[in-house]
Amino acid sequence: MTEIERMAREAGCFTPGASRNYWAVTDPALARFAELVRAAERERCAKLCDEFARVDLTGYGIAEDCAAAIRGN
Repeated sequence: MTEIERMAREAGCFTPGASRNYWAVTDPALARFAELVRAAERERCAKLCDEFARVDLTGYGIAEDCAAAIRGN
């Protein structure tokens, strides 16, 4: 199962019992799916900042601040 398929199922975009290729997408399910995709992308960006923070030799903590801002902390 791909990450996109997992998020779609989590959002309720799948009709249980239907064939694997049948997706039932309602407006609320689509909104939940979009938020899951946005959250996953924010986390990917924050993890990239975390990687920069590991090698940051400036001591200013800018990468940590960026990761926290992306995560909403």
